Amino acid sequence: MRNLLGVPNTLNVLTAYPLLLAGVPGLVLCLCGSGCFGISLRWEALGWFLFYAGNVAAAFGSAYYHLKPDDDRLIWDRVLDDMRLWVVLNSAPCIAIPAMLFLFPPKYTHSRFWFLATGFYLLARFEGLADRKVYSVNRYFISGHSLEHLCFAMVTLILTVMLSFRNVKIVSGTHSQMRCLLRARGSTSRPSHRPRGARHLSTAAGDQPIHHHHPPTTSAVPWNRLLRAHLGRSRGDLALALYRRMRALSPALPNSYTLPLALRAAASPRVASAVHAHALHLGLHAQHDVAGQILAAYSRLGRAADARRVFDAMPPGRTTFHWNALISAYSSGCDPDAARDAFARMAAAGARPDAVTWTALLSAHARSGKHADVLQLFGEMQRSGCEGNAESMAVALSACPYAGDLALAKGKAIHGCGVVKGLIHGYLFVTNSLICMYGKLGEMDDAKKAFRDATAKNTVTWNTLITSYAAAGLCDEALDVLAQMEQIGGTVAPNVVSWSAVIGGFASSGDTDRALELFRRMQQQWLSPNVVTMATVLSACADLLALRLGRELHGHAMKAELDRHSLVENGLINMYAKCGKVSGARKVFDGMKTRDLISWNSMLAGYGMHGLCDEALALFTDMAGATVEADGVTFVAVLSACGHAGRVTEGRRLFDRMVRAHKISPSMEHYTCMVYLLGRAGLLRDASELVETMPVRPDLCVWGALLNSCRIHGDAAMAEATIANVLQSEDQSTGNHMLITNLYAMCGMWDESKKVRVMTKEAGLRKNPGQSWIEVDNKVVAFAAGSAPPNLTGAEDVFGMLDDLYAEMEDEQR
Repeated sequence: MRNLLGVPNTLNVLTAYPLLLAGVPGLVLCLCGSGCFGISLRWEALGWFLFYAGNVAAAFGSAYYHLKPDDDRLIWDRVLDDMRLWVVLNSAPCIAIPAMLFLFPPKYTHSRFWFLATGFYLLARFEGLADRKVYSVNRYFISGHSLEHLCFAMVTLILTVMLSFRNVKIVSGTHSQMRCLLRARGSTSRPSHRPRGARHLSTAAGDQPIHHHHPPTTSAVPWNRLLRAHLGRSRGDLALALYRRMRALSPALPNSYTLPLALRAAASPRVASAVHAHALHLGLHAQHDVAGQILAAYSRLGRAADARRVFDAMPPGRTTFHWNALISAYSSGCDPDAARDAFARMAAAGARPDAVTWTALLSAHARSGKHADVLQLFGEMQRSGCEGNAESMAVALSACPYAGDLALAKGKAIHGCGVVKGLIHGYLFVTNSLICMYGKLGEMDDAKKAFRDATAKNTVTWNTLITSYAAAGLCDEALDVLAQMEQIGGTVAPNVVSWSAVIGGFASSGDTDRALELFRRMQQQWLSPNVVTMATVLSACADLLALRLGRELHGHAMKAELDRHSLVENGLINMYAKCGKVSGARKVFDGMKTRDLISWNSMLAGYGMHGLCDEALALFTDMAGATVEADGVTFVAVLSACGHAGRVTEGRRLFDRMVRAHKISPSMEHYTCMVYLLGRAGLLRDASELVETMPVRPDLCVWGALLNSCRIHGDAAMAEATIANVLQSEDQSTGNHMLITNLYAMCGMWDESKKVRVMTKEAGLRKNPGQSWIEVDNKVVAFAAGSAPPNLTGAEDVFGMLDDLYAEMEDEQR
């Protein structure tokens, strides 16, 4: 207890005045009006007024008490003579603050401020209760009551800051304040033409709504202007909120100008249907402007059937806009026949198609894969005198790679047409289509030139070039472009699409090690893989038989919630099956919610490659029961399983069923499976007859299957005839040449074996050395026959074990 300057308990008295300094400004701001604080309701303003008044009163009361502490100065004790109610009221904020956090939305509570205030309040209560202990701990410098006063002042200050940060404000409806708001919004209109009663208006600093306490006007004109303003700022959510407010005030308030604006803001079919129902209720649905926007909304949202019903119910006088909306609806629904029919009806009705009409018609055919029709229609558009637009140019360019031998010529012709009309430069999406078109055609010089000529480039432009290089097998060039993106950074920094394209390029070219290395680099960039990346890397693991890494990727996919996508699930089935974990593949298959044809084929292929014929046949039966139509790949998998198991009867029955019931013409893979099946079972004559009766010329795979069967069963005569066919074939295979060489050697025909070896060498064929793969520290290492041992930790133990095995083999031979 110190007395400074003649003031008893100086610090206890002085520290009460921060409460006054924090409470008086808040009290003044409350009295000045609600425009200074984000107070949403009048009763709330009264509550805050009482709060700040209580702070001011507490400052004076605490100072008064600490000047001469005794029971007579405790007003509460004198009035009630019971302190328990006082204790309860002091504890109330501990319950009230969490309750407010749960009961009121974040825009009213600002949780971080309330949590801070709660923390300081609890600290204040602790310091007040432990006054003597606190005073002794700090060596009697400052008491707990002094610290309690400071913490209470911090509570008041934090809540004052919270009120100033409120999202929701009541703003006076006077013309001067409205003018300020409209100027902040960038409006140049006169304030007298602006709404007083609008409920939602965006502030200049952000997109938070501002509320007005004046009753809304009964005219729809100011509301419509605000709706248009929100749409101009691409804030359809605020526009819809304003529209709902209009309906809540009076369902009849929206008019024929309001509904089209609300329909433009509709982002889902449910909202569009609700506005459509409102138009029906108001009897405005037959007006051309309203009906046109209803039609356009359904078209934009892919509801072609609803768009057609609205279109058919319209009164006479349909304009080109209405026809365009209908054709666009069919385009979104990938229905080119209906789009073309509507186009014909449009011409018959006397409406003149414009560039938008032709673009919608072209898009309908492009989305359905009818690329030849796209180019034909593009030519008709030019002959009709329509100049087209950048969108139609981009659609036509996307169809060029599928035009067969004339693809490049047509692409360059359209490119030249775009240059003449000025539809290339300044239209980045056209440039991207141009790069993509040349990339798909393998014309990388032209793609690179189009890329260089682009006046501006975004991430899509760079990704298109990377994808083109990767698709053309130029993976190193794709990686160089990725490195350039990394150097530039900023808005064109590589994203997951960039990395996925490069990883996919290396995986497709067989360099799976590099693909996995790039995947690790992508993860180091803190980029999460998407379903395409995951499927690509799983395929690489399958090719390398890297089961351990595949399992890690499976766990990563589960963590990222990608494992329920069919592309990833099919990749997991393929990976587990190729790595020999058929049970893991079946577990993924059984856990799929929806299975497509690829899922069934992947599982069947897994059973087929492991010779699990019974499981494959049972799954094939389940597939038929699931009403999934089998294709050629399905029968390759099942026939392969029958071949490995020697199930000739089932294999013949399935082959006949494929041709007769499913109307699938046998491919070379099917004939190879059947020759392998018959030959492996010793039915060499049947296999030979099948080869001779094939409607197409057998390839080396078919001859190789027959030749291998001859080797297994020692049929030299048939082998000789088969060898002649293999050597006469234009396509040569190192594997078949080695098979012939070994076959001659087995029969003791060393001269013939030597001749074939010489022929193999002269033909430039080279036998790749055998390899084995192991996983070390999540990296797949290859061991090639005859190569130096890899420099790996533990390699000495591996080769030491091999030396011991060689020694044991030599001992047994002795």
